[in-house]
Amino acid sequence: MKKISLIVWLILTLIFAPLGQAASDDTCAAVGYFDEPSVIGSLSVTNVGCTPKLVILYASRGIADGSNTNFTMMYGVGTSSTQQGVIAWVSTDNIALTATKRIKDNSNILQRFLNGGGLVVATASLTSLDSNGFTLDFTKVPVAVQAINYLVIGGTNVSAYVGTN
Repeated sequence: MKKISLIVWLILTLIFAPLGQAASDDTCAAVGYFDEPSVIGSLSVTNVGCTPKLVILYASRGIADGSNTNFTMMYGVGTSSTQQGVIAWVSTDNIALTATKRIKDNSNILQRFLNGGGLVVATASLTSLDSNGFTLDFTKVPVAVQAINYLVIGGTNVSAYVGTN
């Protein structure tokens, strides 16, 4: 996890450090959120301000405010329908170590656990980067939807790549 966080930090530093010196009108970044759909199918996220070159999704969930029980987290990145990946993990507090699960998937941009039992409740792939947003294809949707945060970076001066290791 530290390696992925460092890579994301490095990418953002390389992109935004020059912006503070001489920002270009055709470089953009936007943050926001969307709610997971309640039915399987496409979901378009629009009005981000530009055509994204990189989409970063992230979400976390705790069962109760201030508690550490059933904590889940996911990070997904994508630059195209063929360059995407997600890591997700869950930890159920105060029970055996078998209640900790993790997943790494290079064919989806979103996968989310429900609890320490390892049940994946949401799965989506990045299908397109659109002129003012991006489109996801949800193949699994949760009973209780959750907000998913996003960061998009785009513009003609931006290049991005998502690979595997």
